[in-house]
Amino acid sequence: MNRRRIATVTLVATTAAMLPAAASIAADTGGGSSVLVGSGRVFTGPTQSKLLRHGDASGSTAMSLSLLVPLPGQAQAQALAAKGVVLTPAEYTRRFGASQAAVDKASAWAKANGYRVTYVSRDSGQVFVTGTVAKVNRSLSLRMQRASLDAVSGLAPNTDPTIANSSGVIAVAGLSTLSQKEPLNARGLNTSRAARGALKSSHAVTPKANGATDGSAECAFYWGDHLYPKAKKYGVMSNGLCGYIPQDLQKIYGSAGVAAQKPTLGILLWGNDKTMLAQTNAYMKDAGFPQLAAANYKVFSSGQKVPAQCDPTGVNVEQALDVQSTHAIAPNATIHYYDAGSCLDAPLTATLQKMVTAHQVSTISMSFGSGSDRGETAASKAAWDRPLLQASLTGISTFASSGDNGNNTTLPVSDDGKVQGYAGVGLPASSNYTTAVGGTAIGLTSKGVQTVAAGWENRVFRQTNTNTTSSGISDVTFTAPFLPIKGAGGGQSASYAQPSWQKGKVGGYTRRAVPDVSALADPATGYTIRFTDMTNGNEPTYLSVGGTSLASPIVAATVGLAKKKNNSKVGLAAPVFYRLAGTSAIKDINYPNKAGAFYNARNDAGQIVPRQGYVVGLDAKPENLVSAAHWDNVTGVGTPNGAAFFAAFK
Repeated sequence: MNRRRIATVTLVATTAAMLPAAASIAADTGGGSSVLVGSGRVFTGPTQSKLLRHGDASGSTAMSLSLLVPLPGQAQAQALAAKGVVLTPAEYTRRFGASQAAVDKASAWAKANGYRVTYVSRDSGQVFVTGTVAKVNRSLSLRMQRASLDAVSGLAPNTDPTIANSSGVIAVAGLSTLSQKEPLNARGLNTSRAARGALKSSHAVTPKANGATDGSAECAFYWGDHLYPKAKKYGVMSNGLCGYIPQDLQKIYGSAGVAAQKPTLGILLWGNDKTMLAQTNAYMKDAGFPQLAAANYKVFSSGQKVPAQCDPTGVNVEQALDVQSTHAIAPNATIHYYDAGSCLDAPLTATLQKMVTAHQVSTISMSFGSGSDRGETAASKAAWDRPLLQASLTGISTFASSGDNGNNTTLPVSDDGKVQGYAGVGLPASSNYTTAVGGTAIGLTSKGVQTVAAGWENRVFRQTNTNTTSSGISDVTFTAPFLPIKGAGGGQSASYAQPSWQKGKVGGYTRRAVPDVSALADPATGYTIRFTDMTNGNEPTYLSVGGTSLASPIVAATVGLAKKKNNSKVGLAAPVFYRLAGTSAIKDINYPNKAGAFYNARNDAGQIVPRQGYVVGLDAKPENLVSAAHWDNVTGVGTPNGAAFFAAFK
């Protein structure tokens, strides 16, 4: 995962972010135009010095924007979604869609000012456009500037936009590109499995007694089948896992019993590895798992080249993780993979809207996010909320990764390592109209027993002598490059109000709390993927990967199976999870600081250093998030619990 930090700004003057009326953000300037407050300026509050401006942007630089027009009845739509009401797509458009006249007016304004209109949605009241910086400057009476905030570089306007009232536009999203979304995966061990032959046979191991030392430095295929050190920090320990395979995900979530179900599941991302189907089926053949039929993998590509700022070499890992974990949970599902072409808001929200309007999928997984929703303008939040609300009200369940840096306070956000982040959670997970998915660490034995079911928060200890049965274990404060030390995101939104279905159930939080539910994410207990390594000659590569990017598609596929099995029309899934909390359908996760994974120390050349290593404490501080009984800010209400979940989710 790229550790870019997201633009940090102060709270804008809205909590619902739905922009119910022009008056909520537009200030009439006279002369037939209005300032769109909450669409432009990047407010940085106490960290103003971190926002650096580097001069005016080139007039030829391309930009993608979304023009928002008023929507009727939004308060009623929000209330219905919270109650679990589901409407037909036609009924939603009739009751809550923008008027044709409104989107036509905004489109006409855009064309008259030299923009190219790329997509128009009455459902979300948005007109998506592209144009140059020069056109943006002229039409919106501002200056786009090159800017940076922490490690993020992009564009930011010098002020809020001013627009003609005749346009009918009440907000413009996309003017700041400092809140880029990023995949939320965390790489585990590179196990070089391409040279090992069939994965299925490699998993046929003889289990050791839990926590027994066998002196092997190899990664463990299952929890406890290898443990190198004699001195143990925790009573429950294993070498770091090589990475689970598809059959293991089915054991963890009990999906084999409903695998015959054939839901249609959606994945939203950017970029498209055209070899993904071939890579996936080569993996499934090695693992002895059913193939992903060509007819069951449909790609909807933007045709756009992923810009450099969106890490085009890393997105292949994310696509493989999403597709191959979805297929593992639901091998007979049809997967609709949507490539937005960019990690910026306007292309992503436009593509999300297309998925919702097409209404072909029962779930949508979004394995990406931002560091904190402090950095989002009212306009950008509305651009996400509108399609997510429509999905909720028309029977599409959306899921978003909660993040991979805890609550964003313990990691440095500048190159000098001195500036600390803000506690918070990011979009789209913090929206009230999606289900936020946190992370767990699962220690599965070869017999299918979950010896460890903990939250994904890590602490690292140095072990200087593995050949004794005492001492030599001490805290360390750094992260070695080969150690997957991170933690699932959690906490409360900087700006979203608390939804009714969370009130009284999320501790002392008073705003939208994240996550709602959780699944496998700790890379110490990761999942094996096969992908095209663009950084190594486009070689097919096996890799163990975790992150809440893994948790989101797992939960989305699990819910998709349950909805298909029960003929359920559930849209917003989060309230259902809270209703099921405390029943056998949900496994509560409460296992802090009781288990650890061992990793051998390596020198600069990547070679193992004998008798030295590191212990990764699972579900352990210093990160200030940790699992607890009932809802917690690492795992939410818990994780889906096999057959009982599939019977109860409806």
